[in-house]
Amino acid sequence: MKVALAILCKEQEKYAPAIVEGVLSQTVKPDRVLVVMDRPSIVERVAVNRAYSAIPGCEFLAVSTRVNPMGRPPMIPGVPPFGAGRCRDLALAMLDDCDLVIFTDGDCIPLPQMVESHVAAMEPGCVTVGRRTECKWGSHDQRE
Repeated sequence: MKVALAILCKEQEKYAPAIVEGVLSQTVKPDRVLVVMDRPSIVERVAVNRAYSAIPGCEFLAVSTRVNPMGRPPMIPGVPPFGAGRCRDLALAMLDDCDLVIFTDGDCIPLPQMVESHVAAMEPGCVTVGRRTECKWGSHDQRE
C-alpha cells in the first residue's frame, strides 16, 4: 500500500520543526510527504521549505488564489476556487498514485504511530479521524 501524508498549512510555520520531528519518528514511514501552503507569504514559504526539507523527498505545493483580470480566482473544473477545499483537492490530484492519503493540519504534531494507525484502520468505506476509526460511510454510530 502506497501511503501519503499531506500537511496543509496557513501561517503555521512555527510548528514546522516539531511536525518534521513527528514525521521522521513515524513507526511506518509515508511513501510521500506533501506540504501544501495556502496563499503563503515569501517569509512563510522560505521558513516552511527550510524546515520541511529535512524530510527526504518532501514535496511542496504553494496554492495561490491570485485573481484574474475579471477579479476572480483561476478556475479549475471541480476544484473550489480558494481555501482549504482547494488545497485538499489539489493535494489529492498530486497524490493520485497513492492508495491512502492522510491529511493533517500545519499545527498538528503527529505521534509516532499516526501513519501506522491509519494504515491499520483501512478497510473499504472507512474514514479515519485523528488516531481512531471514526465511522463507516452512512452509519455515524459505529465507532471502534
